Amino acid sequence: MAIDPANLRVVDVDLLDREFRCVKDTIAAAQRADAEVRDEKFQTFHVRFTELEKRTKDLDEARAVALAAALAAAKELVGASNTNFTRQIDALLATFDRQMASLDSKVNDLKERLALIEGQKHGGQSTDDNRHREIMGFSSIIASVVSVGALLATLGTLAFHVSH
Repeated sequence: MAIDPANLRVVDVDLLDREFRCVKDTIAAAQRADAEVRDEKFQTFHVRFTELEKRTKDLDEARAVALAAALAAAKELVGASNTNFTRQIDALLATFDRQMASLDSKVNDLKERLALIEGQKHGGQSTDDNRHREIMGFSSIIASVVSVGALLATLGTLAFHVSH
């Protein structure tokens, strides 16, 4: 069996060409498989990011709704608190007005008594018992004025603490 070098060369080139195409097809198939896996992974990440964006948007909307509800509740609470505070101040003012009216009455009574004392002093009709009664009445009026002043100071302090 004699080998013709010319035939050998053709056989070798055809063999090499077939082998080369086989390797080339194998590499192309591997590249296509890698591309499919890569595309699938990218698609998975894309889906995850899309879902994450949607969840973040939903959470932001929920937070905005919750914040709006909390601010509305706080506004109502402040309004109710201001209303209660206004009522308390009105009640304190009414009490103050009643106390001042009472004080005015007592001051007028004191003026009348002092005028009576002065009139009796000048007229010489004053007795020790009348003087004692007048001094006691005058002392009770002064005590009432002091107690009203203390009450007003207490109410002022209370109003200050309620407002702060």
